[in-house]
Amino acid sequence: MRAGIAPVVLCGLVVGSACTTAHQGVPPVEQRIAGVVTGLHVRRSRAAQIPSERWTLEERMTRHRVPAVSIAVIHGDTIHWSQAYGTTVALDGRSVTAQTPFQAASISKALTAFATLLVVDRGLLSLDTPVNRYLRSWTLPASAAGSNDSVTIALTLGHMAGLSSFPFPGYAPGTALPTLAQILDGVPPALTPPVRITQRPGSTWTYSNGGYLVLQQVLEDVTSRAFSTLMDSLVLAPLGMEHSTFQQPLPARQEAVAAVGHDQEGVPLPDRWRIQPELAAAGLWTTASDLARFALAVRTAGRQSADALLAAPTAVALTTPRFTNFSLGLLIRRNGGHAWFTLNGGNEGYRCLMYVYLTAGVGAVVMTNADAGLALASEIINSIALEYRWPSFIPEEFW
Repeated sequence: MRAGIAPVVLCGLVVGSACTTAHQGVPPVEQRIAGVVTGLHVRRSRAAQIPSERWTLEERMTRHRVPAVSIAVIHGDTIHWSQAYGTTVALDGRSVTAQTPFQAASISKALTAFATLLVVDRGLLSLDTPVNRYLRSWTLPASAAGSNDSVTIALTLGHMAGLSSFPFPGYAPGTALPTLAQILDGVPPALTPPVRITQRPGSTWTYSNGGYLVLQQVLEDVTSRAFSTLMDSLVLAPLGMEHSTFQQPLPARQEAVAAVGHDQEGVPLPDRWRIQPELAAAGLWTTASDLARFALAVRTAGRQSADALLAAPTAVALTTPRFTNFSLGLLIRRNGGHAWFTLNGGNEGYRCLMYVYLTAGVGAVVMTNADAGLALASEIINSIALEYRWPSFIPEEFW
């Protein structure tokens, strides 16, 4: 599939030491990286023992037909290292770097939730107020399934609003793109059904792509700003996410260096990637290290540190389960006295995964440019968890 994999390490992301220097009793970064990239393994979530069979990253990239992977590891509440392997296109692409953007797909929702809570902090929204009180350019219709007055900001953030759930197929470059209102109403050129109330709000947890499009419209209406511009100023710029954007299509500067999407067999997508105009739910282009910066901001908020961007009440809302395992934006797992949030994303041609502990300063982000990338990302996370001895770790299963 490719002639080897090309690693790129950012020595500048190693805090407090040069790349070849270790603190006393702490393995040097190269040793940590070597342990991770030679220790990939499949581990079932409740398995008592860690499997003895291990593989190298290159072996598993070949096995899963994934041309490129980008990894960022959090340790000691900082980005310990960030490294990229492979090529932007199978066989003949340029080597990826830690600055190569990938599609984050559904991980976009976590940043949208963070931004929504920032707007709550500014007094422009109230969590328990119906979304229709804020909507100006579009209104959520009434439904026999439930009252639209019951669809609040909080329920929508937590996937409890009873709103439509459907995948986003994306749009080929050069084709007509729908406006947000057209997507919400399911009218051409939108390729998806309308966003409507399909279950009684507050009754059942149902993951809803459509709900986050309603939130996008709310944010645009209450701030009078385009969503991508709003996200730049509220989230991306303050967190130093310099290689990230919610602009769709991609700006030319990032388009020239972006990782190309690949199908399940590792074949490049015909048009390189699909355009995702559903920005709040699936539109983020980013890097593993930029997502790690976001993860650290969530961790800072959860600790209610003085430098946290979120106020204490909204930080608690983001980092505390409210609807079973889901907070107002994050899936939170608990085991053995520890808690972490886990997010995964999948647009056509891309898969990504992140684990970040709320009770310890550790975590990781893995991004790939292939439809089979989630299994690979899980194996990489397993290896990182073992190398860094993450406490009470339970892997997700993606087979």
